Amino acid sequence: VADRIRAADVLGKSDEGMLEALVIGAHEAGESLSKVAKHLDDSGIVPSVGNLRERLMSQVEELKAGSGTNVALADSVEREIAPLFDRLAVKQMDDLGQEVVVGYRTPSFTELKDFKTSLGRAKKTQMRANSLSADEVNRLYGNVAETLNDAANDAGPGVARLWKQSNEAYTDFAGLKDALENQIARKAKNRFISPSDYGTSIGAGLTTA
Repeated sequence: VADRIRAADVLGKSDEGMLEALVIGAHEAGESLSKVAKHLDDSGIVPSVGNLRERLMSQVEELKAGSGTNVALADSVEREIAPLFDRLAVKQMDDLGQEVVVGYRTPSFTELKDFKTSLGRAKKTQMRANSLSADEVNRLYGNVAETLNDAANDAGPGVARLWKQSNEAYTDFAGLKDALENQIARKAKNRFISPSDYGTSIGAGLTTA
């Protein structure tokens, strides 16, 4: 992490300067990850994900079997899952001339990556709002991230290495960017924190990560 941060020229700047550098780093790392995913898709490599829908929906079913609060959480999780499987649905006309879902195709690396990104945004939004569903969305995000990493590993050592490098870079920059945004927000609410102390603590965290 420290090497990436130094290479991105993050340290030694104001809060806003560090944040700008981290935003740029996260964007560039995200672009790199997208290119790796597209390369895998263009090469005809299909992610080995098994029955992804069944695995993700098991979280929903587990929640629905619980109390009223858990049922509400199940609806929230299901709403996050629905857009992906709406796109993956294989449909045909039944005897009554109505379109019905007969199965789901395997998602591409790009589709899985985009789904993971959308879950990451939802997770961040709900955590900042202290939403009751934040933990469940975080759990869903972790499941999808693990599935995606496993699929890259199954595609072969070369693919796994490229994916890991790009994914780690994006995770590092995005994580540090979010952490700095949170600290800047807290700083705005707590003016008694010394700007010099604040900058020092962030810098120390970046250099020792």
